[in-house]
Amino acid sequence: MRDVRRRHRVVGRRRPLARPAGRPAARPGARRGRRLRQRRLHHAHRRRTGRAARPLGAAAAHPAREDQDRRGGGHPRGPRPGPGGRDAGQGRDDVDVFVDANGAYSPGQARRVAERLLEWGVTWFEEPVSSDDLPGLAATRFPGGPDIAAGEYGYDLPYFARMLPSVDCLQVDVTRCGGYTEWQRAAALAAAVNRDVSAHCAPNLSAHAAAATQNFRHIEWFADHDRIERRFFDGCLDPAGGTVAPDLTAPGHGLVFRAEAAAEYAA
Repeated sequence: MRDVRRRHRVVGRRRPLARPAGRPAARPGARRGRRLRQRRLHHAHRRRTGRAARPLGAAAAHPAREDQDRRGGGHPRGPRPGPGGRDAGQGRDDVDVFVDANGAYSPGQARRVAERLLEWGVTWFEEPVSSDDLPGLAATRFPGGPDIAAGEYGYDLPYFARMLPSVDCLQVDVTRCGGYTEWQRAAALAAAVNRDVSAHCAPNLSAHAAAATQNFRHIEWFADHDRIERRFFDGCLDPAGGTVAPDLTAPGHGLVFRAEAAAEYAA
């Protein structure tokens, strides 16, 4: 269709191309129905992510990067060419790319994917295989590759002790591991073998334990968890800017349950 338009230019108002033989005419209102469906998808995307959906084919806007030419690429460590020679670092030069496979790959697939992820400057590869497959996790690690992370399902110290030789960063979920005391014990196991820990989910609960952990790397800030915590608790933290600072004057974890907000869900 693009070639036809180029060869047959019409002066004045453009007329629609002829309909191919055998194709039925559009129903009255079909275009309006498509537009309504697109609007519904757009609004659903905005409610789910807080961002407007980008039209198909539209380019994402990038912030200005004055030092890109001087450094030779968009990443602080230099250029990150993607497949086909494209710059995979386009967009933000202060953001690392993380990938979570949720245990979807076999060990062989995971290793091949990890090698390809280097082309995009990926620094974090979470659960490339099932977290129960410790040899598979270990086989995905290689020098210079993305950090392999797992551990979010851990619920006792022996679990974390078995996993540590197979990962680069140990994930700990404060709501599953046994609370703040077990968090600190798991973090100590990781520190003994020169590993960092990362907080999985429940960000407003995790921040206080994380602030007291020397070998802590970052919090996985889930938007849905944050929304629930803000709805039912006062004292939630604001992750704007990429960091949070717990209120050291507040007792305990700093959260206060809002009984009135939860009353409508009582059963």
